[in-house]
Amino acid sequence: MLTFNVLLREAGLDPKSVRLFRHQEDLRRRGEEWKTRPTPYHLWTSDPEEFAHFQRWQNRSRRIDQGQTLASFVVTPEKDNLFVGCWRSDGWEFVTADEYGNYYPKGHPEVVRHDFVRTSELEQYIGRLSIEWGTGTRAALQHAARNEKPIAEIRKQFREPKFPGYARFLCRIGDLPALPAAWQQVLAASQGVYLLTSPKGEQYVGAAVGADGLWGRIAGYANSDQGNVGLKGKPLADFTVTILDTVPTSAKPKDVLELELLWKSKLGSRAHGLSHDPAARIFGLNWN
Repeated sequence: MLTFNVLLREAGLDPKSVRLFRHQEDLRRRGEEWKTRPTPYHLWTSDPEEFAHFQRWQNRSRRIDQGQTLASFVVTPEKDNLFVGCWRSDGWEFVTADEYGNYYPKGHPEVVRHDFVRTSELEQYIGRLSIEWGTGTRAALQHAARNEKPIAEIRKQFREPKFPGYARFLCRIGDLPALPAAWQQVLAASQGVYLLTSPKGEQYVGAAVGADGLWGRIAGYANSDQGNVGLKGKPLADFTVTILDTVPTSAKPKDVLELELLWKSKLGSRAHGLSHDPAARIFGLNWN
């Protein structure tokens, strides 16, 4: 069985000096100001330098001592543990609240800031190699020598997850800006009807019309409430969005709004949800 420790030894690294870090934490759990922050995976894919800065900050229990090597992995949308590189620790220091970085809540006790230096070991596997972490997923930081991690896959090149299809699309609004460009293009290619659902189960059914299709409509929620009365004051970053129905971008707005009314009737979103948009009246459509 090929394990990650075998690759470490081939690269001249002693597993006893290597710590494995599985970046699984949802940054949104760190507080209100993190509601729109990307996941570690999305941060790495969109801005690798910012990801490197982000991982410098850890609590005391997750410190990497001087001379140790950090082998980092991020959890992908497909739940793979993807290798993203090695860093050498040149030490760490405690920091005060005034010195906290952008990725730690103010007032958190015993935060340390590492001095990491990127190294070239195993760089040919970055974005290509994934491992099986095992059952101890809560233990984000582990000693390589004590944990043989089987290699799950080595890809020819890094690839973003495939678009799951409209029927299976499900995304938190706060994560929309970090969606792969290919996914954005697919969503922009169709108009249609979408559903927003709050953590409390509240529903809003809306219609997307225009040249930018579904993407042009739902992406706007990441920055504003779109002016809808039912959504005013709601923490939209925590809502999830799904696609209920699609039509080509060549379809007439009236056809899309008729679909919207149909879905509002099916789901009861006007009577029991957040859908109070009167746009259909412009086209003389019946609400009932």
